[in-house]
Amino acid sequence: METKGDPKGAIVDYGRAIKIDPRFHKALIHRGLLFYAQGNLDAAIADYDQAIHINPKFYKAHQNRGYALYAAKKYDQAIVDFSRAIEFNPKYAKGYFWRGLSLRDKGDHHAAIKDLGRAIEIDPQYSQAYYIRANTRSNVGDFSGALEDHTRAIEIDPRYAEAYTNRGVIRFSLGNIRAAIQDFEKALEVAPPRWSYRTMVEGRLQLARKKLTGE
Repeated sequence: METKGDPKGAIVDYGRAIKIDPRFHKALIHRGLLFYAQGNLDAAIADYDQAIHINPKFYKAHQNRGYALYAAKKYDQAIVDFSRAIEFNPKYAKGYFWRGLSLRDKGDHHAAIKDLGRAIEIDPQYSQAYYIRANTRSNVGDFSGALEDHTRAIEIDPRYAEAYTNRGVIRFSLGNIRAAIQDFEKALEVAPPRWSYRTMVEGRLQLARKKLTGE
């Protein structure tokens, strides 16, 4: 059973499998993923609740329930689940990443930076962890650290348009206008045509060019 193609049919199929074997926790997790993809967070969480009840130490169930709780902006509960996922799989970089993201969104930036750093230690190629840590460092005024993290994210993923953009924003704020222009231009170059931030970045690029020429 796959999550692509016919998600409604897959939900029905998983439901039949669960009816035959109510303790089939992997079917509950896969159905939960389908509900999550559809935006039905309550149904997803209910399936993960049941899967965790059957197998409390299955870290992916805690991680997936954490995703749904995060999407519902229930950050404290999400943090509990991501912590459980980490407890059962201490080398799970995504657990630290998502706990860090939840901590950031509830305003605990320093704890978030620590968790994101742990995710990077486990997976040094985790470009998104560098990007999120860069933004979090910016939030606490560590612009030097933020620039380093954005640069590292770009080294790992040279088409990371958002990292170019945010590095450009920092460089512009620090008065490095030429470098900011280069970043905004590169972001527009590597981003997909229908990139949701395109208009915003074009506006920032125009402003930077005017600043450079003194207009």
